[in-house]
Amino acid sequence: MASPPEKINEQLALSIQYYASKISDINTRIRILEEKIGSLSEKSKITENTLLSNFKEVNEKISENDEKTNELQKEILSMKDTIEVMLKQMKLFANKNDYKTLERYVNLFKPLQFLTKEEITQLIRREMGR
Repeated sequence: MASPPEKINEQLALSIQYYASKISDINTRIRILEEKIGSLSEKSKITENTLLSNFKEVNEKISENDEKTNELQKEILSMKDTIEVMLKQMKLFANKNDYKTLERYVNLFKPLQFLTKEEITQLIRREMGR
């Protein structure tokens, strides 16, 4: 049998061995956690960079769309002005009554039956030649 101081030394050695094993386990767990934290940190940076990149792209597209919208508004205003000018000019066109009056005068005068200067000259020469 072991003497009491040897027993104490043996118990002390077992306790030290037990606690050393626990400390080793804790150190292993800490290293694993540090690796996971490092990995999460990298993923977080990648995600942050991706978000920033996407944010910039979205802002650029919004700016482009704003510019296109402004251009379209200018074009619409220009078209509106052109239509207004056309409508004003159309008001100056002859209306149905004006057209009918003009048609009556044309039918009354029958301009297709008028003689040209050459026809009159020929007619005078022919009559004088008789």
